[in-house]
Amino acid sequence: MLDYIKLYLDFSKIKLKTQIESRLSFFILIICKIVGFGATGIMLWVMVDKFDFIGEWNPYEILLLFSFNMITYAIAGCFFYDFFVQLPKRIRTGELDEVLIKPLNPTTYLICRGVSAGYLGNVTVGLIAFFISVANLHIIFSLKDILMLILLIFGSSLIQCSVFSFSYTPSFWLISNNGVRNIIGDLKSFSDYPIAIYNKVIQFLLTFMFPFGFISFYPSQYFLNKSDGAFFNTSFPILTILVGLTLAFAGYKFWIFGLSHYQSTGN
Repeated sequence: MLDYIKLYLDFSKIKLKTQIESRLSFFILIICKIVGFGATGIMLWVMVDKFDFIGEWNPYEILLLFSFNMITYAIAGCFFYDFFVQLPKRIRTGELDEVLIKPLNPTTYLICRGVSAGYLGNVTVGLIAFFISVANLHIIFSLKDILMLILLIFGSSLIQCSVFSFSYTPSFWLISNNGVRNIIGDLKSFSDYPIAIYNKVIQFLLTFMFPFGFISFYPSQYFLNKSDGAFFNTSFPILTILVGLTLAFAGYKFWIFGLSHYQSTGN
C-alpha cells in the first residue's frame, strides 16, 4: 500500500516538474491568472462599493465571499480540472481505454496525471482578497477560528470537487454535456453573491437542492456573525463540512457508476 502511495506521489511530482520546467511560460501563466481573476475581484468590489451595500453586505464582506470561492475552486481545480474537463475527449477518442488497462487505480491515476500548479495564481488572488477583507472588517482570529477556517475551506473545496464530477460525468451517456454543465454553472454562479439577496425559492434551491450556498455564503457568515437568509440556522456554517463530504462521496460514486457503464470506442 505504501509503495502505491509513493508511486502516486512521485508521479504527481513528475507532473508538476514538467509544468514548471519552462519557467518563463509558467510565470506568464501565473501572472495572467492573477491579472485576470484580480480584475474580476476588483470589478466586483467597485460595483458593490458604488451602491455601498448589496442586501446587508458591504464591499469587503462581498470580497470575503469572493476569496472563499476563489481559494476553494483553486484547490479543487488543482486536482480535478484536467481529470474531468478532459473526460469527454478521452471518452470520444478512446484515450480512456489506455487509462483502464494500466495496473493502477484509474481515479487516483487521473488525479495524479492532471494535478496542476497553474492554480497558484488563483490561490494568490484569493489570499490577497481574503487578507484585504479581513483587515478592513477587523476580524480577529482565535485558534478556534483558524481551525474552523481550515475545516470550512476543506468542506467548500469538496463541494467544488463534486461540481466537476456532476458537470462532466454525464459525458459517459451524452454526446455533448454542454447543457448539463451550463445549468450547473449557472446555478453555481448565484453563489458569487450573498444568497440572502435572492427570493426564498432561490435561497431554498441553493441551500437544500443545489447547496452552493455552502461554498462561501454560510462559511462567511460564521466569521462575519451574520444571520441573514430566509433559511439561516446557526449550524449551517459547521454543516459545510458534512455537506462537502456528502457531495464529494456522491460525486465519486457518480463517477464510478459512469465508469462502469463506459463502452470502449473499439479503436
